[in-house]
Amino acid sequence: MDWLQMQRSDDTKSQVIQRVELDCVELLEQENGFVLGFVDMQNGTYRMQLPSWALHQLMRALPRLDAALQARSRLNSALIAYPVTQWSAERTGVDDAVALCLQTDRGVESGFLLSRADASALHAALGEAIHAPEALRHR
Repeated sequence: MDWLQMQRSDDTKSQVIQRVELDCVELLEQENGFVLGFVDMQNGTYRMQLPSWALHQLMRALPRLDAALQARSRLNSALIAYPVTQWSAERTGVDDAVALCLQTDRGVESGFLLSRADASALHAALGEAIHAPEALRHR
């Protein structure tokens, strides 16, 4: 079992390190946020309450951390990709832009706003990737 290490330091410069494992994630009913629950090797529990905006920060940071860890372990770190299970594309009416929403098999949603030119370029690139011979797909 892999354990996380949580480190706490206080003003006296003493450090307490706890080896913990993520146990649960809970939405807060009365507040705009969530709680990460951890358990240590002696079944002690720890809760970390975070505001909802922190979720977006974590979602943006974790893929970079995942890539850095893969690079460090010398695994193929060229692309971290998750299967898309749902997607939608809609015109926004703002500057001829298109809103693209993707959802992964893990339930993580990401939204993107593409200019008309970028949406057209993405359309062309997808067409090339689908119809290109295998040797040309890895430019």
